Amino acid sequence: MFHPAACLVTWALFAVAVQAFGALALAVASGLLIVAGYRAARQALRLIRRAKWLLLSLWLILAYGTPGDLWRGMHWAPTIEGLELANLHVWRLLLLLASLAWLLRALPHERFMAGLWYCYARCAGLARRRSERWPDWRWYSITWSTRRPAEAGAIFSTFPTIPGV
Repeated sequence: MFHPAACLVTWALFAVAVQAFGALALAVASGLLIVAGYRAARQALRLIRRAKWLLLSLWLILAYGTPGDLWRGMHWAPTIEGLELANLHVWRLLLLLASLAWLLRALPHERFMAGLWYCYARCAGLARRRSERWPDWRWYSITWSTRRPAEAGAIFSTFPTIPGV
């Protein structure tokens, strides 16, 4: 089993990479996700059902807002380029929702939160050594409570005061 932070970082990199995928790469990624994540299908459908208005509005905005040749020459129809772009972006979002369902299925809540905390601690510089992978909450709360009055005084001393209030 992989570390939860590694799973989250991999998913984030996948989410960024999906934006550059063309139709063939999306088809391959969708096929791989269907094969690998068939157990998360129910959760994926639930996420997609919750995002149905987002998907519809994204499709409508891109289909009708992209300039180009009208579909079949009808003035009320979207453009051909808009249809291509809208379908591609909706497909990307569907793939991201399905991969998110697979990630949520693979990581229980505790491991998901541990991975988020680990990523946050690394980005914020809280865990500086490898021995501090899982920081002690008491140490942080004591440190924060001892630093807070000095920081608060330094911050609030810069604000002007209103006499008599």
